[in-house]
Amino acid sequence: MASKYINELLKEIDSYKLENLETIYVGGGTPSSLSLELLELLLKKIQPLLKSEYEFTFECNFENTSLEKLILLKKYGVNRLSFGVQSLNNDILITIINIAIGAIIYIIGLCILKEVMVMLILRSIFKRKSKKNSDIKTI
Repeated sequence: MASKYINELLKEIDSYKLENLETIYVGGGTPSSLSLELLELLLKKIQPLLKSEYEFTFECNFENTSLEKLILLKKYGVNRLSFGVQSLNNDILITIINIAIGAIIYIIGLCILKEVMVMLILRSIFKRKSKKNSDIKTI
């Protein structure tokens, strides 16, 4: 299914005759769930469309972003990562079925890329005010 979607997406990208893009955002969290092979197909299509000075942001989920994927993103010019984080508190992460190892991937991302953006979802029904303040201090 993902392979068919990527093939259709690549055709659609071609249909727009894009070039010299200053900014591109690949988002929704879903792109980081692609296999390395499909991810590389997508990145190979996008990279030549960029200007020499650009911002290329890629949204990731902690649970499916590996070091191999981060290296691939860097290879094809991604210079910003966006991680959606419900919390950096392990108790809350477990409660909402997230993976605490995400913080480690975040740090690796900082080492590989220039910028990493973290979106905190502060209106979670599982959060108390003290926990929100803790997340903000951690970031």
